[in-house]
Amino acid sequence: MFKEQIAFYCERLKLSHNMVENCDKIEAESHEKYLLKLLKLEVEHREESRKNRFLKNAGFYTLKTFEGYIFDEIKFPQGLTPKDLKDCKFIEEKKNLIFYGNVGTGKTHLATAIGVEACKKDYNVKFFRTAALVNRLVEAQGKGVNFLAF
Repeated sequence: MFKEQIAFYCERLKLSHNMVENCDKIEAESHEKYLLKLLKLEVEHREESRKNRFLKNAGFYTLKTFEGYIFDEIKFPQGLTPKDLKDCKFIEEKKNLIFYGNVGTGKTHLATAIGVEACKKDYNVKFFRTAALVNRLVEAQGKGVNFLAF
């Protein structure tokens, strides 16, 4: 009966059902510590859900990470390092990246790995292959739509 009431109030307060599931799993010495642990779990759940939503909405064909990626064949502009890519430093600095090269050189893997890291850092990302992006821009232009990308 208590769980049903908790679920009702969580819904009214726009809190996730995760709180209902966690309410009887927590042990604490005081009401304050119990509430603190419950709220902490809710925040962690929301952060994880948001990152998963960002990854899903990004439109990656497959998820790739930096794990095992070899930067030996990559030429970086002066002042840019693999660590900068992993830290998404270029996003904070509002700099663009353009990858070009022959088929099979790891451009898509690198772009996806950067996008995945950006999602983990709470950036909303959208992945396009070049042809798909050009098609969308041409289609938008044909409809008279001003298309801005940020």
